[in-house]
Amino acid sequence: MPYWKKKLGPQPDENGMVDLGQHVTTKPRQDKNGMVDLGQHTGRSRGNWTIQGDDLTDPLIDPLAKKKKAPTKEVRSVRDVKDLEQLDDLDPFDIPLPPEALPEPLVEKKSKKPKTGSWNTPGPRPDTSKYREQPSVDVDGVDTKMSRIDQPLWDEHGPQVSDVRQGELGDCFFLATVAAIVANSPDYIKDMIQVDDDDKFRVRIYTAGKNPQPQWIAVDHKLPVDKLTNEMVFAKPKETENIWAPIIEKAYAKSRGGYDKIDEGGYGQNTAVRLLARRPETVPLDGDPKVAFEKVASALEGRNAVTVEKKKHVVSITDVDRTLGKLKVNDQEGDIDWMSISEMDKFGYLRFLITYIPKKDEGPVKL
Repeated sequence: MPYWKKKLGPQPDENGMVDLGQHVTTKPRQDKNGMVDLGQHTGRSRGNWTIQGDDLTDPLIDPLAKKKKAPTKEVRSVRDVKDLEQLDDLDPFDIPLPPEALPEPLVEKKSKKPKTGSWNTPGPRPDTSKYREQPSVDVDGVDTKMSRIDQPLWDEHGPQVSDVRQGELGDCFFLATVAAIVANSPDYIKDMIQVDDDDKFRVRIYTAGKNPQPQWIAVDHKLPVDKLTNEMVFAKPKETENIWAPIIEKAYAKSRGGYDKIDEGGYGQNTAVRLLARRPETVPLDGDPKVAFEKVASALEGRNAVTVEKKKHVVSITDVDRTLGKLKVNDQEGDIDWMSISEMDKFGYLRFLITYIPKKDEGPVKL
């Protein structure tokens, strides 16, 4: 028996195959005498070793035969290695780590494209709150709960003064300004409210201070109602079913921290800033009545919101009759009357507040 067969141990079968009975994953190497040492175990695969690639001779069958190496592609990673010697062609720094040892890939976070809307200040619509966040309704003397009101925002006639009526909340300073705005510019009210999906709204309320900026407060159809009667208890429509005024009141209450915060009363000057981003001009009633009437009449004939203040109450002025020299006084609690400047003075009214209503393409100004 030839020496090389003794050294190899297992003999080839009739088909020329050799069962090594060991774990081998690479071809055994020949020494300088053409001998093959089978005493190497890699422990990775089990079974018969077979010819790989285009190698046409097997050193186990004919160890003296010259190997014909098939042309191999450039070795760039361990995956490209077909023979153990090819590992020498690899730069050790190119050998990849196992998947579990690799760090997480860095993924560049793409910022979402900001939404844009049609209001009088361009740019992204600030998301200042969530629809489900409800303002506090913990108001002294009022037993209320939040309930969905399925009534229209406004009807085919649009927002009207008759949609504004004060309820059991002491926010006459706010609703008087709202009524004064809608009396002169209903389109401004429409521009204040953006209708989102599923009957959800965003209402523009400006920040307070010398440099007011728009905030879009998210609210839904839920409004304060009496626990027993389920009727709206705060702002409500007078003669219609339109609920745009309660929606604006809710957004304002939410921006202030709850309905109880605006139940404490407030100032018409601050309300003008929060709704119009403008500071009002003050016209006292204790001066020349003709001068006061002319200023108020001119303001109503222009694009202005006019309110008049008592010691503890504020109402809106919604129309003028120059022939009679009277102004239409709209009390959001339900009363409407025509009064002259002298009559208003006798009833305890102190001063007018005249605020310019900006057009759609006019943004806020520094105050």
